[in-house]
Amino acid sequence: MKSYLSYYNDQFDNLTIINDKVQEIFTQCDVDDTDLKYHVCTCDDEKEWREYDYLFLTFGTFSYHDPYDLKGTKGYIQTPYPTYHTLDNVKDSDRIVIIGTGLASLDAVRYVAAHHPSLPITMTSRSAALPSVRGKMTKIQFTHL
Repeated sequence: MKSYLSYYNDQFDNLTIINDKVQEIFTQCDVDDTDLKYHVCTCDDEKEWREYDYLFLTFGTFSYHDPYDLKGTKGYIQTPYPTYHTLDNVKDSDRIVIIGTGLASLDAVRYVAAHHPSLPITMTSRSAALPSVRGKMTKIQFTHL
């Protein structure tokens, strides 16, 4: 997995990989405000956090489980499939965080990088570790219609 992520990190300027463990995820918005923001904390005291407009949880085995109770919340995408519909409402000014480093996260990175090349993408996980996956890197050629 690390080599796959390194490959995409080298290929796309808008991908950032955070190697810190995610401690907390919370949302914030003012009363009657529809502009919901996701905050991802990488320390125990919640003093270090980054703000995002959209949040992908790509745990793989938790594909239909919602451990943070975010289902139905604006900007939260429970499953990235099919990718061609999940980002229809994303604006060029939005920020995206992908939490998880499994194969589903790579699908999300590939889609966002190909269809929204100017969007900043941040990728992190609960453990801050990138698992090792053996196999050959499949060369892909993005095509545009």
